[in-house]
Amino acid sequence: MLASNAAVAMAEDLDLETMREIARSAAHRGTSTVESLLLLSGAMVTARIDRPHDLSPGAVFWLRPRSGPHAAPGAQPSKRSHLVSAERATSTAVASVFVEGEPGSGRSTVARSLLDGTSVTVIDALDCLVEDSTDWAGRLAAAIDGGADGLVIDNVHVLPGQLVDLLARTLSVDHHSMPIVLAGNPQAWLPAHVQPLVRRCRQVVALKPLRERRNEFPVLAQSVIDALEPGRTRRLAPSAVRVLTAQPWPGNIPELREVLRHALANRPFGAIEVVDLPAAYRVRPVPALAGRENAERHAIIEALRRFDGNKTRAAQFLGITRTTLYNRLRALKITDDTVHFLHS
Repeated sequence: MLASNAAVAMAEDLDLETMREIARSAAHRGTSTVESLLLLSGAMVTARIDRPHDLSPGAVFWLRPRSGPHAAPGAQPSKRSHLVSAERATSTAVASVFVEGEPGSGRSTVARSLLDGTSVTVIDALDCLVEDSTDWAGRLAAAIDGGADGLVIDNVHVLPGQLVDLLARTLSVDHHSMPIVLAGNPQAWLPAHVQPLVRRCRQVVALKPLRERRNEFPVLAQSVIDALEPGRTRRLAPSAVRVLTAQPWPGNIPELREVLRHALANRPFGAIEVVDLPAAYRVRPVPALAGRENAERHAIIEALRRFDGNKTRAAQFLGITRTTLYNRLRALKITDDTVHFLHS
C-alpha cells in the first residue's frame, strides 16, 4: 500500500479494510467510480476509485472530505447511521412509510428514527397473535385519535386479513395528520394479503442485510462494540475484520452482536484477534465453486499438507510454477490458516 500523509491522517487501519473490500470487487474493473465512505472517525468523505483493467484486486482511492460540518478525528460516530442502512431514506416520515428488511436488519430502529417527534406510539403486530383482534384494533384506533406525533406499527407481516383491511383503510383516509410508519419483512417475503399495505404507503425504505453491507462492516462492528462496552476504546484487529466481513450473517446485527460479545469476553483488553472469535467464525467461508475449481482447490491443499506448507515443493509436485501457485491460492482463497484448519 502506498498512501499520502494526508490520507494516512484521515483513515484508520479499519477504514483501509473497507477500501480493500471495495477494491476486491470486480464489478467495476477497469473503470472509475465515485462513492461516499463513512470513516471510523465519523467523517464522511467522497472517494474516487480507479480500478485497473487487469484482474489484480487493487485500486487507487482519492479521498476528499465533504464540505460542511463533520465529526472531528477521534469523535464517536453516530450509532444510528452505522446500525441502519436505508436506500434513499428520508430523515423524517411525512406520510405513510413502509420499512422493509430481514429480521435483525434494523428495520424497527429505522422505523422509530424516521419519526422525530417526542410523542411516538409503537404498536407491535405480534401482539395480535396473543390477544383478541378487537383489542388490537381498539389500540390502533386509540393511537390514531390520541394526539401522538407519530405511529409505528412493527411486524406487519403477521397481521391477519381483517386487521390488514382495517390498517389499509386507515392509511387511505386523510382525517389524521400523524405520519404512520410500518415495518416488516421484505416485500418478496410478504403474504399475498399483506402486500396491499405496501401499495398504500407513499414511500418504501429498503434495508440491506448485513451480508450486503461489507463496505460498511468495520464501522458497523465498531458501533456494536461501542454499544456493548460504552466508555471504553476497543477495536477489532484488521485480520479479524477480514474474517468477519466474509461471513454470511444470516442473523444480521443480532448475530454480529453475539459474536462480538463472545470475543470481548475472550479478550478483556487490547485489540480483538481472530483467535478470540467463536471457532465457527475464525475462517473465511469459501464461496461456491464449480466442480473443476473444487478439485483444483483440494489438490492444492493436499500438496501443501504433504510438504508442511512449503509452496516451492508443493508447486513442483503439482507441476506448476510458484507464481501460478500463488495466483491460484489468491483466486481460490486458500491461506495458511485454511490449510492448518482443515488439517486439524
